[in-house]
Amino acid sequence: MKILVISDLHVGTTARAKDFCTEVSETSAITENFIEEFRDLVISENITASHLLIAGDITNRAELYEFEVAAQRINDIINILNIELKNVFFVPGNHDGNWLQEKAASERYSSKDKIILEKYHNIKSNDFFSSLLNNSTFSSYYTDPFASIWEHDDLIVVGVNSSALDSYDKDVKFGEVDLKCLASLQLKLDELKKEDKRKFKILLTHHHPKNYTDTTFPDPDLSQMKNAEDFMRFASRNEFDFIVHGHKHIPRYNFQMDSDGFFVNILSAGSFAAQLKDWHNGVANFFHLIDHHDFCPENDFSRGRVISWSYFTNHKWTRSLYDRDHISHEEYYGYMVSRNQLKSNLRIVISQCRSNKNYAKWQDLINIEPKLKYCNKQLLSHAVDDLSVELKYEVMPSKDDSFVLLWAED
Repeated sequence: MKILVISDLHVGTTARAKDFCTEVSETSAITENFIEEFRDLVISENITASHLLIAGDITNRAELYEFEVAAQRINDIINILNIELKNVFFVPGNHDGNWLQEKAASERYSSKDKIILEKYHNIKSNDFFSSLLNNSTFSSYYTDPFASIWEHDDLIVVGVNSSALDSYDKDVKFGEVDLKCLASLQLKLDELKKEDKRKFKILLTHHHPKNYTDTTFPDPDLSQMKNAEDFMRFASRNEFDFIVHGHKHIPRYNFQMDSDGFFVNILSAGSFAAQLKDWHNGVANFFHLIDHHDFCPENDFSRGRVISWSYFTNHKWTRSLYDRDHISHEEYYGYMVSRNQLKSNLRIVISQCRSNKNYAKWQDLINIEPKLKYCNKQLLSHAVDDLSVELKYEVMPSKDDSFVLLWAED
């Protein structure tokens, strides 16, 4: 299962490319044909995907024509990759509610529910986005509990609209997950048919449920989701394999294990097509693939990799680099051990490699212990460096973003 992840398209006046813009001027869109460049990359890198996740901020001002253009571009993407429409999932972002319509509605109605419905009038009336919700098991993005559920044979996607309770008069659109709505959503999940088959589970939202180191803006980041702790607890209770979100135009891949011993991956998608100017300090545009392989037979954690690509004006689409982008081109996940336990396992594996030749590639270690393939790269790098003096080897980087161990002479 390969799931394409995009977020923060910002279709409208602030998109980076002319084919994502609704009003093009000499100072706005800086890329001529973004979709064709995406198509070229898909062909050259032989990229395949079975599903598509869109983590919000599909448009810039939530205008009718912006949603029409967004639907056209998303259709282009799914046609390039031959993704079936039933396998496309989205969640609204704070830019997908029309603030002017909400303000006008607040002057006519006292009911909060009616005001929120007016805010989402344009996306609700778009045939494409309505059809995506028609494929869901449960759909209520614009009313309590502000969530949708898609259930397939091998996949469950739950979308939580963290932007629903934002409003036009708030200076910071920080997003919020209402605790009563979360309780209502829990009841809906409890109603799902219980099956013995283990399914891959994704929790999709727009705002970030954790804070990130921020080099893009000088002011403190106040946009983290309100009630993020309960949102994370909800993810743990329902054993989601991934949380995917947007909002921040910076990519991050991380994982978290809670006090109950539950492990969840967290992917901050960055922006697929917004125009990122100097105030983003060189941050690129991004898209990702979640490549789910299987479930670990020992602890039932999902195993696989997150693959990422970056777009720069001068270099076009290129493979992501951790030192530049804070996310690697490939991040494997699913092998959960402590740093000390990993070092203990590596001692045995490296000792076996040493008896065969005067160096060992990363693949040599995997051939002896296949589970190492799914070890987090940062954790692995620290453990390998820690053991270098004790086991007398040098760590040399290789072209495939891994390493080679060279044994020191006795």
